[in-house]
Amino acid sequence: MLQSSIQRLQFAQEGFGESMLAVPRIPATSTNNQDNTLLVRLSSSMYVPGPQDYFKRKHDYIQIEIDKLQKVLYDKLLTRQQINGILQMHLQQQQQQQQQQQQK
Repeated sequence: MLQSSIQRLQFAQEGFGESMLAVPRIPATSTNNQDNTLLVRLSSSMYVPGPQDYFKRKHDYIQIEIDKLQKVLYDKLLTRQQINGILQMHLQQQQQQQQQQQQK
């Protein structure tokens, strides 16, 4: 589940990265916008200036979230390995006890 969340975040991050690269290629139109500022649509009625900064912030934010999830995933992996080690140790102890009882 965490791995799929990381994959979805990476997919979104790629989209923001591609958008960051596309913004400089957009031709400036002086007829609609006097200072050539591009606006990013946040909702049906809200636009904000600076798509390059917007996409960079989103890209960086997603990277932080990916890093957090990867740490959680790594911690869970370590916990699983520790549990497996303990289970293996108990299983070996039981097998040794059974062998000792059979030898008596």
